[in-house]
Parts: sequence; C-alpha cells; structure tokens
Amino acid sequence: LLPLSDDMPLRADGEQVRVSPSRVEAYDRCPLRWLVEASGGTAPRTGRQGVGSLLHDLAETAAHEGLDREGMLRLLEERWPSVDAPDGWSGRRELERARLMVERLADWLKRPGARELVGVELDFAVEVGRALVTGRVDRLERDERGRLVVVDLKTGRTPLSAGDVGEHPQLGTYQLAVRSGAFGAAETPGGASLVQLGHHRGKGPEQPQPPLEEADVWADELLARVADGMAGAVFEARESGACRRCPARAVCPAHDDGRQVHP
Repeated sequence: LLPLSDDMPLRADGEQVRVSPSRVEAYDRCPLRWLVEASGGTAPRTGRQGVGSLLHDLAETAAHEGLDREGMLRLLEERWPSVDAPDGWSGRRELERARLMVERLADWLKRPGARELVGVELDFAVEVGRALVTGRVDRLERDERGRLVVVDLKTGRTPLSAGDVGEHPQLGTYQLAVRSGAFGAAETPGGASLVQLGHHRGKGPEQPQPPLEEADVWADELLARVADGMAGAVFEARESGACRRCPARAVCPAHDDGRQVHP
C-alpha cells in the first residue's frame, strides 16, 4: 500500500461538527461510506429519487392549499413530466406507484385522531453538545398533550422492522433537536414518526418512535459518538446488506474488489 497522504483528524479537538439527522443514521450504519459520500462520492441521481422529491413537494402543497386526494392526484399528473422517469412500461409503472403513494398520504392525513399541524418543510439548526444539528423536517405536528412530533415521509420500498424504530438514529436526533429548542423554546418531544408511503403495511404507513424521556440517554450518546467520529481520522468499514449497492464499495477494504484511493 502507498503511504497515507494525510493522517490528521478532520476536525480539531473540541471543534464543532455540523451534523444532519439523516447523516447520523448514515454514519452509524457505516463510517467509511459516510466519509466517501460526504467527500462527493455519491451515486448518480435516479428517477426514483425524482419521484421522492415530487412526493415531498406534493405533501407540502397539500398542506398549504388544503388539497384532498383528488386534488393531489391531479397535481401529480400535472407535475409528472418534470420527473426523471424512464420511458415506456417502466415509466408507467413508476407513475402508478406514485399514485399509490399519494393515495396513502391522503388517507394518512385524514386519519382519525390526526395531530395538529404546526408546519411543513421547516429548517432548523441547534447545538447539541459538540454537534450543530441542522436539517429540515417534512412535518412538525403537536399531539393532544401539546408535545411536538417530527414526521418524516419516506418513499422507499422497504420499511423498518418494528424493533429498529425504537432507537432509529434519525428519529432520535429529531427528538433531541426538539428537546434542545430547534423550533423555538426547548420542549418535551412527543416522539417522532416515519410515514412509509412506498410500502403497504397492514397497520397503516406510520411507524412511530416513543417519546424520549428524561432518563433516555441512547440518542444523546449516539449523537455524541457520531459527532466525535465524524471529526476523527479513522473511519471503519462495516459490512451489511447495503454493501451490494454501496457507491463506496470500490474503495472499501471489507471487500476483495476494494482498492486504495490515492492522489
């Protein structure tokens, strides 16, 4: 192997680290992949990513304009040509999938006992220890006890297992942001939720994470560990089921086809 070009940490001791909730999840899954993607080694944009962006735009418009299911479906048809979807049968299938996601979103918005909407597509930035947590929430809602709940809309095909939601890194970081005053005064979070629009579940699309209680420290410890790790000099490669489609595989020492990157 060639000698390292630089063995210095990415941040000096005690220097603040900018972290987004989704990147907490990415780093926790594989630090090496996070580093490669954070340095520009991302996968090319696909039509499915375009569909996800469109669904988020539709959800925002529906909230501002009070659109019902039919209105959202009409808007989907109007905006579909802007999506980078393939031609022919594959594109028609993707459009049908998008229609199903709009219908699931409309049904979820009209569910009994829905929480009060506070805002959509809200940017935030708040210091939590060494981390400067920044991002944007799809929906911010208030429950019947007056607590804030962050909702993240997902358009992927695979929902989390029930056991993974309880300590999901992205949701836990959202709750820490609420508790630290990301949306005004510091508040007690009422939990956080993923709404799985891209997959049908018998119990509905929402996968809630319970509220962080004062005694719950797992999210604080995770964020502190991730912030310190992102500032470090060594980034571990962790094998998982996501390795097959990982854009960092070509430089990953965990696989035989990985190779060293050098200037």
